[in-house]
Amino acid sequence: MTVSGQLARQVTLTSPAAVGRRSGMSGARGGGEPPVETSPAAVGRRSDMSGGRGGGEPPVLIELLYWKSCPSHERALGELREALDELGVGQPIEVRHVDTDEQARRERFVGSPTIRIDGKDLFPPPPGEQFALTCRVYRHGDGRISPLPDPRELRTAIAQAVGR
Repeated sequence: MTVSGQLARQVTLTSPAAVGRRSGMSGARGGGEPPVETSPAAVGRRSDMSGGRGGGEPPVLIELLYWKSCPSHERALGELREALDELGVGQPIEVRHVDTDEQARRERFVGSPTIRIDGKDLFPPPPGEQFALTCRVYRHGDGRISPLPDPRELRTAIAQAVGR
C-alpha cells in the first residue's frame, strides 16, 4: 500500500465545503482547501465543549501540513494525536497536503511535516528559511537530528500555544 493510501486509511477527510463551514472560511481558496480529520477520536474531540484552550475559550485551528514524498508525516500525525489527547485538547486536526512550490510559498511551508496551531508553526524555522517541497529536519534537545519533533518539545509547544 502506498504512503498516501496508508494515510487515507488512518484519516477520513471531509469535503472542502465542509471544511469551510466548520472553520468559518468562505471557501474562496478553491479546490486546494484543507481536509479535516474526522476519525472517531477526532469527532469525539470536536464534541468536547471545553474548546481547544479550556475554560470556554474559542477552539484552536490545528494543522499538519505534509508533502507526500516525506515518509514521516504519518508518524507525525500519530504523535500529534497522542500529544493532543494527553493534553486534553479537544480539536480536530486539519491534515493538508502541499504539492506544489507555489503552494509551499503561499502556505509558508518549510518542509514536511509542519505542525501549526492558529497559523503559527510550533517550531518556527530560522529567518531566511526557504519555502519548498522538502522533508523537514528537527533538532532534539539532546542534539539528535530527526524527521519529527521531540515528543516532549511537541507537548510543551502545544501547551504554550493553547494556553495550558
